Amino acid sequence: MAIWTDLVRGRDLKVGDIYTPNRERNVFYKITAIRSTLPGKHATIKSVYTAKDIFRGKTLTGEFKDSDEKLHKVGYIKFSYAAIYGVTDDALLTGVSSAQTIPMQQFEQDSDSQKRLQTALVGKSLQDGEAILCIKYVDLSEKDDESENTEKNLLFWDLVYIKPSELVRYGIN
Repeated sequence: MAIWTDLVRGRDLKVGDIYTPNRERNVFYKITAIRSTLPGKHATIKSVYTAKDIFRGKTLTGEFKDSDEKLHKVGYIKFSYAAIYGVTDDALLTGVSSAQTIPMQQFEQDSDSQKRLQTALVGKSLQDGEAILCIKYVDLSEKDDESENTEKNLLFWDLVYIKPSELVRYGIN
């Protein structure tokens, strides 16, 4: 599993925690500020929070109450890395042969996320000194038990430069 989550009450989140709202897909918020407010005579304690969408940069402000439904707190994210040897309009070349590619449509299933990836690649050099440009991503694909075919669903995370001596450490051959 690429992302491990736990269901928690919103009031149990702390600054720095990453969560995803229920019924939302591929949306992750990082808590940037949170404070508890004392209840009135017949009210419950609530926490007023500010969070930032880690991909789009949007800020969200709201409140968590004990009566709210639980949220998915991200506890672990398993990243995959791939060296980028070239970029075309519709794919990243991740190997010396042209057969080793990651098609752009595999990164999330909306055009905004694919545009974000293409925008991030603009002006990036494939090398920075000796370091090689690599993509850091999360593979959200779910393999069907009855079939060997898996529709890839990748979540773009970041572009990083990695020194050749450290490629094996990141699982890049």
